[in-house]
Amino acid sequence: MKLHNIHSREELIKKRAAETFHRKACSFYRYIHIENPQTFRNHLYLAWYPLGVLGRIYVSYEGINAQLCVPEYQWDHFADSLSLFPETQDMFINEALTEGDQLFKIRYQGERKNCRRRYRWQYFCAKSWRKARQSY
Repeated sequence: MKLHNIHSREELIKKRAAETFHRKACSFYRYIHIENPQTFRNHLYLAWYPLGVLGRIYVSYEGINAQLCVPEYQWDHFADSLSLFPETQDMFINEALTEGDQLFKIRYQGERKNCRRRYRWQYFCAKSWRKARQSY
């Protein structure tokens, strides 16, 4: 199995339009040290691709941030899969009030400085906060 998207955005939009089921959109984040983000990303992909999970999942050494949608009939399996990984166990999930129609593919991004660069104005932990303060 390839651990990356193999379809174009246009193909996925057509596929989503043909779906006969509803999706549940959600988001979550956890600022936690991840020893090997690439390996963790691969494990998430292998667990969630068969469930039809679509969205954006950012994984870095500093944690995980995700905005995604899950087929409603797979929601329980998705929620159970979160307990498979120590990084996502007992994590609060923000569920959207509307169906998740905006996400077309699952995209994982692993990068060492991802959290600091994207969310520079937020204070994640004491170490990141000190570094962010020094850079202003």
